[in-house]
Amino acid sequence: MQLIALDIDGTLLSSRFTVSERNRAAIAEATRRGIEVALVTGRRYDFAMPVAKQIDSPLTMIVNNGALVRPKQGETLVRHLLPRNTALRVLQATQAWRDGRIGRLRPSPSPTR
Repeated sequence: MQLIALDIDGTLLSSRFTVSERNRAAIAEATRRGIEVALVTGRRYDFAMPVAKQIDSPLTMIVNNGALVRPKQGETLVRHLLPRNTALRVLQATQAWRDGRIGRLRPSPSPTR
């Protein structure tokens, strides 16, 4: 076995949003054996980070529905963003089914001269 991917929501976390001692010990044993452990969630990185801080082991986090992969130290390993025009089309096409925007668009890069 090379990788254990753990779902955070409703699986790893207790109802009080804590990681049990038993789970922390199992993760520590897996990493001691050279198995990579990844915390996985459809939520954002800033939701996963407090969970990762409860675990004293090296971890990779796969967040934002797989669009972002970062280790606990924070450097970005993989990032898949929608092209800006696609994101704008999605926001426009779904306007009738939402009260507010849940996405965020980064400003376009300035053209180089």
